[in-house]
Amino acid sequence: MAALLTATPAIAEVTVIGSTTTTMRETSFSLNFPANTADKLVVVVTGEHGFNNAAGALTSLTYDGVELTEAVYRNAQVAGSDILYHGIWYLDNPATSEGLINFEVVNRGTVSAFLLTGTAEGHGASGITEVGERSISLTTTQTGSLVLAAFGVGGDGNTGNTDSIDTDAPLVEVSAVKDPSNWQGHVVGVQAVAAPSANTFSFAGGTETGAVVAAAEFLSAGGTAGLPFSITEIFINGVSNEVTLTWPKTGAASYIVKVSTDLEDWSVDLDDGITPDLDEMPEDDLTITVTLPLPEDLEGSPKLFFRVEEGS
Repeated sequence: MAALLTATPAIAEVTVIGSTTTTMRETSFSLNFPANTADKLVVVVTGEHGFNNAAGALTSLTYDGVELTEAVYRNAQVAGSDILYHGIWYLDNPATSEGLINFEVVNRGTVSAFLLTGTAEGHGASGITEVGERSISLTTTQTGSLVLAAFGVGGDGNTGNTDSIDTDAPLVEVSAVKDPSNWQGHVVGVQAVAAPSANTFSFAGGTETGAVVAAAEFLSAGGTAGLPFSITEIFINGVSNEVTLTWPKTGAASYIVKVSTDLEDWSVDLDDGITPDLDEMPEDDLTITVTLPLPEDLEGSPKLFFRVEEGS
């Protein structure tokens, strides 16, 4: 075979189409941010730790009267310690009348709001660190999803200055906001998911003293079960006329491997019942590897294209 390519048809991307930031100088606060052009509204809130006041908390978050869903949240009151309250919330298919995000909080805070398109309802993986961290590990679940990670700072004195904080690549900064008195703030970055895997999302600069990192994966509407995803490794054995393929595990009960000579006709299945127990490298928790015979009539083809689908 002179050449070998993998077929990776496009999966709809999750895209940030709008954003805004603000500081909350009152404990009851409204932000005008119409979200009718998006299929998901995402809000990051970070609040001051309290000093001699009660520990901070977010007590209510709504958009035009509809409550947002918590993806992940660190509640300083529940934690029982003098730290930030920090988290990520979202609303699917936000219907707009006034376009107002309404906050009720204990102790003031900072806000970043984002409009996303191309999302499925709900969210994927999520997590939040203990106090004093500047990175978070998260195992993503879907090709084509988008991870949003937020570094909340200001948990010890006036350490909420975000001016010197950067996202570590490949995380891309999309927001940075701080309280005018440096009481608290956050920096937010996003990263598209090429394939489900364990990842670390981290930030540089500033101080991790009293800081917390939150992250949430927002799934793609085009990345649901049944669509093809990326093959990471291919090896052709010309002697035995076999192909060995490796791709990310998605948790599916079975997989289907297809082959084509022109990227148009995908009617040939190499195997339509590959189960996880057939994995030739079970020690790898993130990928599955199998070896399959190629049809005799494809032997000598100048190009072959492969794709993997999740079984039903």
